[in-house]
Amino acid sequence: MMMSVTEKGMAEEGPDKKRGDCRVPGGSSLKGRYRLLLLAVCVCAITLLTACSVSEVNSGAGEKVEDLDYTILDEDRIPEELLPLIEERYEEAFQMTYTDNEYLYVCIGYGKQDNSGYTIVVNDFFLGENGVLVDTSLLGPAAGEERINETQYPYIVLRTEAFEEEVPMYWK
Repeated sequence: MMMSVTEKGMAEEGPDKKRGDCRVPGGSSLKGRYRLLLLAVCVCAITLLTACSVSEVNSGAGEKVEDLDYTILDEDRIPEELLPLIEERYEEAFQMTYTDNEYLYVCIGYGKQDNSGYTIVVNDFFLGENGVLVDTSLLGPAAGEERINETQYPYIVLRTEAFEEEVPMYWK
C-alpha cells in the first residue's frame, strides 16, 4: 500500500483519498460522525423546545376564562331529585349534570371497584371559551394502606352556581 503526504503534511493511504477525508477505526469518516452528532443535537433541541411550548389539551372547552367555585357534596346534601338518578347509574362509570334554579350539579362516577380506599380528586374545574371543563381522577388505595375486599362505587357530586344559559360540558 502506498502512503502519500498532502500539502498540510497529513499521511493518506491509497491513491483514491480526497483532501480532508480522515478515516477512523471502523471505516466511517469524522465528517460523517460530526454531521450525525450535529443532526442528533438539532433533533433533541427541537424536541425539547416544542415539548415546552405544547399547551394542555382540554377536550374542547377552549382557553380558560375563569376557575369555577364549587362544593363537593356529601350524600346527605345531594338534592332528593338527584339521588335516584345517581343510584340508577352508579354501578357503571358515568358523567351527568343536573340543574335546579340555583345550582348546577356535576356528577362523576367511576363504577364498581373491588376494594376500598379509593379517592376522587378534582384536578380542574373551569369555564372555558366554549364551555365548562371538568377533570377528575380516581386514585387507588395508597401504598401500605389496609385494603378491605369490599365493593365500592365511588362517585363525586360538585355543586356550582347555575348558568343563565345552557353551557356545554367537557369531561377529561
